[in-house]
Amino acid sequence: MSKIDGKALKAAIKTLNDSGLVEEAKLTKIKVVGVKMETLLESFGDIVDGIADALPEAKIDPEVIAFYNVSFGEGADKPEEVAGKTAPPETGNVEDLEKEKATEAPVKKEKKEAVVKPRSCYGHIASAKSGKLDELLRAGSTYGELIEEVDVKLHRVKGHIAVLKKKGLTLLTKEDEKDPLKTHVQIEEDSL
Repeated sequence: MSKIDGKALKAAIKTLNDSGLVEEAKLTKIKVVGVKMETLLESFGDIVDGIADALPEAKIDPEVIAFYNVSFGEGADKPEEVAGKTAPPETGNVEDLEKEKATEAPVKKEKKEAVVKPRSCYGHIASAKSGKLDELLRAGSTYGELIEEVDVKLHRVKGHIAVLKKKGLTLLTKEDEKDPLKTHVQIEEDSL
């Protein structure tokens, strides 16, 4: 017995349980919840054999017979006799379905290596807006230049400056009372 196809096994058991043959043969339906696949397969084989012994004239679903033959090999001829039909040959549709399932199996994605992005001298990603603000503030700029250069709003610039102050940096500010956008701001080099 090779690897068990759990979905096919549960589908065959459901078909068998719903057919009414299990009760007619005075057997107990197979429960599939919380049962190992090996135990399910063994129970499935026992039920099919029990139906074949108790009801020799019963018509078992061809899909159930096909799964039985694939799972238990060619030596299990009782279900074929009971059904009056032969199961599909092992080289037919069953193999094609297995090949399709093998090709459709989800491919595990490989983990991407973490890309270490260069940081500004104040810890922000250099290519991000905060990194660009860091470099412009280090060189010294007005609020208007910062807003235009980095394409941010005034509250973003002021928020960024507040974060830098929390990190312990000192900023030199030359305020322009007529136009707040002309206020010059620069990080003091000694505050590093």
